[in-house]
Amino acid sequence: MVASSPYQLVHAVSVSIENSTNFKVIPKVHVACLPKDGVKDIAVQLTPNLPLPQTFQCSVDFFDDSKQTFTCSLPPVGLEFSHMMMPLPWQPTNSDNMDTFFSLLWDWVLQKEGKERKGIQSVKLFDVSAEDFQHINNSHLKRFAIGSNQEN
Repeated sequence: MVASSPYQLVHAVSVSIENSTNFKVIPKVHVACLPKDGVKDIAVQLTPNLPLPQTFQCSVDFFDDSKQTFTCSLPPVGLEFSHMMMPLPWQPTNSDNMDTFFSLLWDWVLQKEGKERKGIQSVKLFDVSAEDFQHINNSHLKRFAIGSNQEN
């Protein structure tokens, strides 16, 4: 709360974020009570159905010691493409080429140490003949394949 708040204590604080068809349902976040000089950071998990930028409207419901209920709006929360991207695990330099870049990223994704990886999926469309793709695959991509089809 802010120092100018007329409430010494608010109860049953409920933070709501608007739902969107582009994201899975966002549940309300509840805080039992909050004193006038209290601060409570909350975390909200946003899971996109479609990875599109969006601005979410937010509101808070609470009641005071007299059990009167109040609702107020919060500033909108913006979610951009950059918030949905996995940060690179290193800082690129001008001397890095794309093969090195991709190899480093691939090694990082496959590493078993540290945080558990859930995996990635990448689908690419190539406007080339099957023979040209086979040549590209054999010379550049084959070592990155995972699964039983690596020998094919």
